Amino acid sequence: MKLEIEVLKSLIQNSSLDYRKKNIIGVCPYCGGDEFGVSISENHRFGCFRKKQCGATGNIFTLLKKLDRLDLLRNKGVITLSSYTFVENLIDQKLPVLDPLPEIKPPVGWRRVMIHPYLVQRGFSEQDFQYYEIGITKLDSKLRDRVVFLIRQNNRIVATVARTIKSKEEIQIIEKTTGERYPRYRNSSTDFEQLLLGIDECTDKTDTVILVEGIMGKRNVDEKMELRKIDEVKCLCTFGAKLSETQLMLLHLAGITNIVLLYDPDVIGYIKKYSARLVDEFESVKIGIIQDVTKDPADLTTEEMNDVLDKLRGVMDFQINTVEILKLR
Repeated sequence: MKLEIEVLKSLIQNSSLDYRKKNIIGVCPYCGGDEFGVSISENHRFGCFRKKQCGATGNIFTLLKKLDRLDLLRNKGVITLSSYTFVENLIDQKLPVLDPLPEIKPPVGWRRVMIHPYLVQRGFSEQDFQYYEIGITKLDSKLRDRVVFLIRQNNRIVATVARTIKSKEEIQIIEKTTGERYPRYRNSSTDFEQLLLGIDECTDKTDTVILVEGIMGKRNVDEKMELRKIDEVKCLCTFGAKLSETQLMLLHLAGITNIVLLYDPDVIGYIKKYSARLVDEFESVKIGIIQDVTKDPADLTTEEMNDVLDKLRGVMDFQINTVEILKLR
């Protein structure tokens, strides 16, 4: 996104173009110092060079949020739809166009259940069954012996996630007998890279999100940290360890400034890759390290989760000391 120079200058006190005509300099909106600079190029990266006193950095999204001028985004094509925003009409800009995901129908014969032995065994409470739209179907042969979650975004059903209720031992027997891999999930054909489960929960007060890989992880973090009672912090899931440009944009447009990356302990490569990207986009990025490699966020007890969140690592620390961090396991 790019704003006109005069618009940028109007946002910054005592502003002027530097001698190279590449940056606007002026008073820092964070610390009040006069060593603040914002680039006039695409996405308007900014920084305050009073590093000992401030050191604020970010891009146009974090700057406009700080100045309470997100209305300028709407003037550029951002429109509000229900509880989150997405971008239309950005054809002439170098940003992803966030079209709403198409609405889909539940699987044939799907009926909601308010209790299920498999999920109860996984720790699901009565509140979880009320929160998630969980069902079963016997009419679709591919979805038998599975629990099927309806996934909403912008209050519309845009995906289904069907998880097997068979145990690991049962799956191993099936795979040994048939000689074929047994699919643990049978999800809808939705483009899951455009989906962030939980984005609808973000409010104007939400500035921090914990990112996990799947529904089970999100449910466990929500429960253990009691996040459904808190507006400022929410847990979102990405359905895998990748982060797309669309998902990053959704985070920006929801006003998120702080990220805690709590991915599974077996995807260190992805954690290194995406944490390096996130630190360029958001004010604060921290990484949660799960020491027990046999567990993921879905398995952590309250004590274990508190321990992980109490020992969050910065991105630079993680990138430099990954080997040492892994040795501690």
